[in-house]
Amino acid sequence: MSNNPESFANAAVSLVIPVYHAHDNINRLVVEAITFFSNAGLAYEIILVDDCSTDGTWSALKSLYAQFPETVKCYHLKSNLGQYGATITGISKSSGNYIITIDDDFNPHPGQIGKLISIKDDCELAYGNSKSTEKNLLRRGGSWAIHLGIMITTGRFKLSMGSSFRLFNRSLWNRMQPKLNTPEALDIELLRNARGKIIFIETESNSSPAKSSHSSIQLIKLALKILLSGLSKDRLQMQKLLAGELIDGELNVSRNHEKN
Repeated sequence: MSNNPESFANAAVSLVIPVYHAHDNINRLVVEAITFFSNAGLAYEIILVDDCSTDGTWSALKSLYAQFPETVKCYHLKSNLGQYGATITGISKSSGNYIITIDDDFNPHPGQIGKLISIKDDCELAYGNSKSTEKNLLRRGGSWAIHLGIMITTGRFKLSMGSSFRLFNRSLWNRMQPKLNTPEALDIELLRNARGKIIFIETESNSSPAKSSHSSIQLIKLALKILLSGLSKDRLQMQKLLAGELIDGELNVSRNHEKN
């Protein structure tokens, strides 16, 4: 199913990809995602948010937009907001009935999107988790610290607690958005506000993922931010983020709008 500018408003699925220093692999990732959605016959949109990269990523996104203007929306942030900030920016610009988020490092491979799509009508929130192939003990520890932070904050103690590969419906987003005080509270509020079923599924690890742009120290710092997110009551930054005030570049044919 091919998209057109009008179909953005009626997209069945919005795929949100936060992008940081992914100049070398983002084109292949998007092309493979487009191939999946086209073969599945779904109306879709792909939203790419450049988290103020310095490696030419924005140029790569411009090229993708030139190739797929009826399918792809691109946004560039004024400053580096981190993975959660970039993800929420993309979600706030989405229009699909279902929202899927995925990292830019091919882990999981976009072909795994089908596993989340297959259960979209059976739950309100779903996470895809794969067995870690990370050999760096610090990075593995950082990832587990993030999971532990989410478990402690939500009181939901499950071994496979959450991941950045998620699916949720528009109703859940609308319900939890006003309660977001910080970007790092995204999964906390999704889990807290889900009224329907929450499903955790196993996905296949990519045997050849791209190099992650997140260091071990960054992952540990992120875990601390998640633990402290519930203490923040200042929504000013979140309001600016959700209002699009932290964006300084936009490529979006459905609004006939192009900046930078």
